[in-house]
Amino acid sequence: MKINLLIRLSCLALLLAMTNLSVQAGQVYRFKDKSGIKTMSKMLPPYAAQQGYEIIDDTSFRVIEKVGPAPTKEEIAEYNRQHQAEKQQQQLATIAAKKEQEHRRQAMLYDADLKASYRTEDELLQKRETEMLYFQNQIEKTELNIKYNREKLYQFQKQAADIELNGKTINSNLEKRMLSTKQASKNSHAELKRLIEEKKANIKQYDRDLLRLRELLL
Repeated sequence: MKINLLIRLSCLALLLAMTNLSVQAGQVYRFKDKSGIKTMSKMLPPYAAQQGYEIIDDTSFRVIEKVGPAPTKEEIAEYNRQHQAEKQQQQLATIAAKKEQEHRRQAMLYDADLKASYRTEDELLQKRETEMLYFQNQIEKTELNIKYNREKLYQFQKQAADIELNGKTINSNLEKRMLSTKQASKNSHAELKRLIEEKKANIKQYDRDLLRLRELLL
């Protein structure tokens, strides 16, 4: 359908440019006039170019060429829609090809770096063990900080309660110390969460690296 439409568009442009000009010697146009009656003429009216016509040999009356009607607005709109869709598909295909090419490049760099970093599986396992010990130490240290801040805040709160029971006003210094301890405790909890998530991510990465290294060392 699209090819036929293109042919018809091309023919229409050519015919519109030749409207009111004579056809080549020995040829005439055959088309339906405004009353719907077939007629022949050496001149092609604009309305005939729109509705379709035939080119006839004026000697043998043999049909030399049949030209279909000009495409409708709906057909032109459909052609433009299809053209735009194909253009978008080509753009998406180009983007996908570039992404795939970049993915392969990154994979090659990853393999090269892996082989340069570890000559054996044991070297990778040793590094993983060292890094996991580091994370565990940091986690334990952060847990101690959380415990320390919790106990410290409890003492401040107890002190503040005693002051209020004695009918006195809590001084600004004590309030600041309580707020500071609460913030420190909040920060420690956030750090603990970060360390745990980072440790899990590193374990997964080392597992992937180990599997890939085994393949590369085969």
